[in-house]
Amino acid sequence: MPWRRSRADGDQFEGTPERSTDDRDADRLGTEVGTAVRGGGEAWERVRSDLAELAADAYADTENVSPATARRAVRRGEWTGDTLASGVLAGDVSRWARLRLWLVPERERRRRVERTVRAIRRLGGR
Repeated sequence: MPWRRSRADGDQFEGTPERSTDDRDADRLGTEVGTAVRGGGEAWERVRSDLAELAADAYADTENVSPATARRAVRRGEWTGDTLASGVLAGDVSRWARLRLWLVPERERRRRVERTVRAIRRLGGR
């Protein structure tokens, strides 16, 4: 049921708001990120792929370049000055980051996601 105000003053609402596709996508991505951070593997690769797509979209919009050029910049690690974020999506992180992944895998994957998301947001000026 769509939601509506139940009183004229608007203090209460009936029903629940309908969820947009973006909300459902955000929920799905959030669940996948949690799984990927905990376990790595295929879930981690799917999250990296989703983040690379977001980064390419943001880069294309910000730099006013074609989607193909933006994807190439992400693959080459040229889309941000954050070396960890660029390395996560390009598959080329520092030795220290690889060591951290080996020592504390869950914490390091979480750090990588956070830094990458932050870099994507900076592109969009958020």
